[in-house]
Amino acid sequence: MKKILKISVLLLAAVLIFGFTGCGGEEDEVSFDSFSPYSILVENKSSKKLVAFRGSLNPNFLIGGIPAYAINHGLEKKSSLFDKTGDFPLILITEEDYKNNKTNLSSAPIFATIYAFYNHEASNNNVFIISGLAGGNARLTLNNPETWNIEIRKDGPTGEVLGYVASTMNNTVLRLQPDDYLLFPVFNKYIEADKQIYTAVPTFQDGEIMGLPYFEYFTFPPNALNQTWPLGNIKNLASLRYTSGTFYIRIINSAGTAFQFQRGGVDQVTSTGLKGILRTTSNTYSIRMERDTVDNTFKTPVTMSGFSVGGGFNFVDLPEREYHIDRIYTFRVTGSTMSTLSVAFESDDPIDIDAMFR
Repeated sequence: MKKILKISVLLLAAVLIFGFTGCGGEEDEVSFDSFSPYSILVENKSSKKLVAFRGSLNPNFLIGGIPAYAINHGLEKKSSLFDKTGDFPLILITEEDYKNNKTNLSSAPIFATIYAFYNHEASNNNVFIISGLAGGNARLTLNNPETWNIEIRKDGPTGEVLGYVASTMNNTVLRLQPDDYLLFPVFNKYIEADKQIYTAVPTFQDGEIMGLPYFEYFTFPPNALNQTWPLGNIKNLASLRYTSGTFYIRIINSAGTAFQFQRGGVDQVTSTGLKGILRTTSNTYSIRMERDTVDNTFKTPVTMSGFSVGGGFNFVDLPEREYHIDRIYTFRVTGSTMSTLSVAFESDDPIDIDAMFR
């Protein structure tokens, strides 16, 4: 009986050590299922099956797999990775490179990196798109000394995102398909105190292209020429101003209840997906301006109305006024039932967005 018990204990130990496969404990495969509830939604325009990591190529930061040509694919909502609101790099490698580099993930070539965001306080319906032009053998090395994350977009500041380089990071490699590119840097910064992502598009201030978005031209022939883009030189090589194409309404809630902010009867949300303003808090809302159809610039000032704050039948209209680009208009609501609305502060000059959050 003791001999049988001893053999059973040894068998159990073997199972625990080597796993049920009997093949030396082979690691679990990455799941390519779509999860609901999800952490974030992604769309994979490439022909590759990808494995996603949050922030770093580390086994502890693995989120899950993304099928090729996936649309609205939900990544798993792991509590260890998605426990608070904030932005992060979504790092992607191919399934093949994942399998070949399991023991040393840092040596796996990165297919693409996306500037992503997770909202813990509310539903996050942003879809982060993986470029079909990513993962090629052309290499663009990005050096970013700025305190802003910089997205690299193709053909315009609202064009396809090819990748991004995190703030104060050098030697980030963007792998692209050989082609000719007009590349536009778009600056992003998440401000935790505001629960808000701010965006700035650098524009030329002088010359024939004054007011137009800043860009660089790169060409990568089939032999995959390597090039380097020192993004810190943008301020030195051109006279630029940072303009977001928006003005900002910041509402301070000093009333005794929470309320909502509306435009034309439609609830407005911050870029982080937050609706409404709780008591003793404030939210900043980005109101986008329309571009001029002739010269593609933003005309200011612009007279806008239809903004209101409140709840139920107790909405109070913000005063109709002229709004200027890249200025913050701060309104304070007081009283137990939002009986008073006042302008607490109005910035006189365009904001240096870069300096405001440095």
